[in-house]
Amino acid sequence: MDLMTFMKDRVVPIYLNEPPEDEKFCEIALRSKEASTWIEKRAKKGLQTAAGTVLTLEDLKTAMNSGASFAITPIFNELVVETALEEGFPIIPGVQTANEIFKAIQHVKLIKFFPAYHIRTVIAPFLHTGAKFIATGSVQWYNYKDYLNMEGVHAVTGTGFVKS
Repeated sequence: MDLMTFMKDRVVPIYLNEPPEDEKFCEIALRSKEASTWIEKRAKKGLQTAAGTVLTLEDLKTAMNSGASFAITPIFNELVVETALEEGFPIIPGVQTANEIFKAIQHVKLIKFFPAYHIRTVIAPFLHTGAKFIATGSVQWYNYKDYLNMEGVHAVTGTGFVKS
Protein backbone atom coordinates (compact mmCIF):
# COMPACT_ATOMS: atom_id res chain seq x y z
CA MET A 1 0.00 0.00 0.00
CA ASP A 2 1.29 3.43 -0.94
CA LEU A 3 0.47 5.34 2.25
CA MET A 4 1.45 8.70 0.79
CA THR A 5 -1.22 8.39 -1.91
CA PHE A 6 -3.79 6.65 0.27
CA MET A 7 -3.64 9.23 3.08
CA LYS A 8 -3.57 12.41 0.93
CA ASP A 9 -6.04 14.98 2.33
CA ARG A 10 -7.71 12.41 4.57
CA VAL A 11 -9.66 13.21 7.69
CA VAL A 12 -9.27 10.06 9.76
CA PRO A 13 -11.41 9.30 12.81
CA ILE A 14 -9.72 7.44 15.67
CA TYR A 15 -12.01 5.01 17.44
CA LEU A 16 -11.49 3.83 21.00
CA ASN A 17 -14.50 1.53 20.60
CA GLU A 18 -16.08 -0.39 17.71
CA PRO A 19 -16.64 1.85 14.69
CA PRO A 20 -19.96 1.87 12.85
CA GLU A 21 -20.15 -0.46 9.86
CA ASP A 22 -20.60 2.43 7.42
CA GLU A 23 -17.22 3.94 8.38
CA LYS A 24 -15.20 3.29 5.20
CA PHE A 25 -11.79 4.06 6.71
CA CYS A 26 -10.66 4.66 10.26
CA GLU A 27 -8.01 4.05 12.86
CA ILE A 28 -8.78 1.77 15.79
CA ALA A 29 -6.57 2.37 18.81
CA LEU A 30 -5.15 -0.80 20.34
CA ARG A 31 -6.20 0.29 23.83
CA SER A 32 -8.69 -2.47 24.64
CA LYS A 33 -8.86 -6.24 24.43
CA GLU A 34 -11.56 -5.98 21.77
CA ALA A 35 -9.62 -3.70 19.39
CA SER A 36 -7.98 -6.49 17.42
CA THR A 37 -11.36 -8.22 17.03
CA TRP A 38 -12.87 -5.02 15.62
CA ILE A 39 -9.97 -4.68 13.17
CA GLU A 40 -10.30 -8.32 12.13
CA LYS A 41 -14.05 -7.96 11.57
CA ARG A 42 -13.49 -4.92 9.33
CA ALA A 43 -10.64 -6.63 7.43
CA LYS A 44 -12.92 -9.56 6.58
CA LYS A 45 -15.33 -7.06 5.02
CA GLY A 46 -12.52 -5.47 3.00
CA LEU A 47 -12.64 -2.18 4.93
CA GLN A 48 -9.39 -0.24 5.29
CA THR A 49 -8.44 0.03 8.96
CA ALA A 50 -5.30 1.34 10.61
CA ALA A 51 -4.19 -0.16 13.90
CA GLY A 52 -3.31 2.77 16.15
CA THR A 53 -1.44 3.13 19.42
CA VAL A 54 1.13 0.56 18.26
CA LEU A 55 3.82 0.94 20.91
CA THR A 56 5.66 -2.40 21.01
CA LEU A 57 6.61 -5.34 18.83
CA GLU A 58 3.73 -7.24 20.43
CA ASP A 59 1.32 -4.49 19.35
CA LEU A 60 2.79 -4.61 15.84
CA LYS A 61 2.25 -8.38 15.71
CA THR A 62 -1.36 -7.89 16.87
CA ALA A 63 -1.92 -5.29 14.14
CA MET A 64 -0.50 -7.53 11.46
CA ASN A 65 -2.32 -10.66 12.62
CA SER A 66 -5.67 -8.89 12.91
CA GLY A 67 -5.58 -7.80 9.27
CA ALA A 68 -4.94 -4.09 9.78
CA SER A 69 -4.11 -2.22 6.59
CA PHE A 70 -1.20 -0.51 8.33
CA ALA A 71 0.00 0.62 11.75
CA ILE A 72 0.19 4.07 13.34
CA THR A 73 2.33 4.71 16.39
CA PRO A 74 2.03 7.57 18.88
CA ILE A 75 5.82 7.54 19.41
CA PHE A 76 8.94 6.84 17.40
CA ASN A 77 10.09 3.34 18.34
CA GLU A 78 12.85 2.54 15.87
CA LEU A 79 12.68 -1.21 16.47
CA VAL A 80 8.93 -1.28 15.75
CA VAL A 81 9.35 0.83 12.59
CA GLU A 82 12.26 -1.25 11.28
CA THR A 83 10.46 -4.52 11.99
CA ALA A 84 7.30 -3.38 10.22
CA LEU A 85 9.27 -2.28 7.18
CA GLU A 86 11.26 -5.54 7.12
CA GLU A 87 7.95 -7.43 7.15
CA GLY A 88 6.59 -5.25 4.35
CA PHE A 89 3.91 -3.88 6.67
CA PRO A 90 3.19 -0.16 6.18
CA ILE A 91 3.67 2.01 9.25
CA ILE A 92 3.29 5.66 10.18
CA PRO A 93 5.39 6.53 13.23
CA GLY A 94 4.43 9.30 15.61
CA VAL A 95 6.73 12.14 16.63
CA GLN A 96 6.69 15.20 18.86
CA THR A 97 10.13 16.73 18.42
CA ALA A 98 12.55 17.75 15.68
CA ASN A 99 14.98 15.06 16.84
CA GLU A 100 12.30 12.38 16.45
CA ILE A 101 11.39 13.72 12.99
CA PHE A 102 15.03 13.47 11.97
CA LYS A 103 15.17 9.84 13.11
CA ALA A 104 11.84 8.96 11.50
CA ILE A 105 12.69 10.36 8.05
CA GLN A 106 15.61 7.96 7.89
CA HIS A 107 12.94 5.24 7.52
CA VAL A 108 9.68 6.74 6.19
CA LYS A 109 8.34 9.91 4.61
CA LEU A 110 4.86 9.98 6.18
CA ILE A 111 4.84 10.80 9.88
CA LYS A 112 2.17 11.51 12.50
CA PHE A 113 2.79 14.68 14.52
CA PHE A 114 1.37 15.42 17.98
CA PRO A 115 0.31 17.91 19.24
CA ALA A 116 -0.92 19.59 16.07
CA TYR A 117 -0.80 23.13 17.45
CA HIS A 118 3.04 22.98 17.36
CA ILE A 119 3.29 21.45 13.91
CA ARG A 120 4.12 24.52 11.83
CA THR A 121 7.28 25.47 13.73
CA VAL A 122 8.61 21.97 14.38
CA ILE A 123 8.25 20.57 10.84
CA ALA A 124 9.56 23.65 9.02
CA PRO A 125 13.23 22.52 8.88
CA PHE A 126 12.18 19.20 7.32
CA LEU A 127 9.88 20.35 4.51
CA HIS A 128 12.68 20.18 1.93
CA THR A 129 13.18 16.45 2.66
CA GLY A 130 9.87 15.40 1.13
CA ALA A 131 8.48 14.33 4.50
CA LYS A 132 4.74 14.75 4.94
CA PHE A 133 2.86 14.92 8.22
CA ILE A 134 -0.44 13.84 9.70
CA ALA A 135 -1.62 16.36 12.28
CA THR A 136 -3.29 14.99 15.40
CA GLY A 137 -4.22 16.30 18.81
CA SER A 138 -6.26 19.51 18.93
CA VAL A 139 -7.62 18.89 15.42
CA GLN A 140 -11.41 19.18 15.21
CA TRP A 141 -14.13 19.72 12.61
CA TYR A 142 -13.89 23.51 13.04
CA ASN A 143 -10.13 23.76 12.34
CA TYR A 144 -9.05 20.73 10.30
CA LYS A 145 -8.97 22.66 7.01
CA ASP A 146 -6.47 25.11 8.53
CA TYR A 147 -4.14 22.16 9.15
CA LEU A 148 -4.70 20.60 5.72
CA ASN A 149 -3.80 23.95 4.15
CA MET A 150 -0.41 24.07 5.92
CA GLU A 151 2.66 23.21 3.89
CA GLY A 152 3.78 19.66 4.69
CA VAL A 153 0.52 18.56 6.30
CA HIS A 154 -0.84 15.61 4.35
CA ALA A 155 -3.81 14.50 6.49
CA VAL A 156 -5.45 14.97 9.88
CA THR A 157 -6.64 12.47 12.43
CA GLY A 158 -8.24 12.39 15.85
CA THR A 159 -11.03 11.20 18.10
CA GLY A 160 -12.88 14.44 17.30
CA PHE A 161 -13.88 13.01 13.91
CA VAL A 162 -15.73 10.01 15.32
CA LYS A 163 -19.33 9.74 14.13
CA SER A 164 -21.77 10.13 16.97
